[in-house]
Amino acid sequence: MTRTLQNKELFQQVVDLLQNARQQVLRTVNSTMVYTYFEIGRIIVEEESL
Repeated sequence: MTRTLQNKELFQQVVDLLQNARQQVLRTVNSTMVYTYFEIGRIIVEEESL
C-alpha cells in the first residue's frame, strides 16, 4: 500500500471519528434540552396548582 493511500485512510478515520463525536454531542444536547423544558413545564404546572 502506498504512503499516500495510508494517509488518506488515516485522515478519513479521523474525519469519521469527529463526525460521530459531533453527532453524539448533538443527541446529548437535544436530550438534555428536552428534559430541561419538561422539568420547567412541570414546575410551572405545579406552581399554578397551588
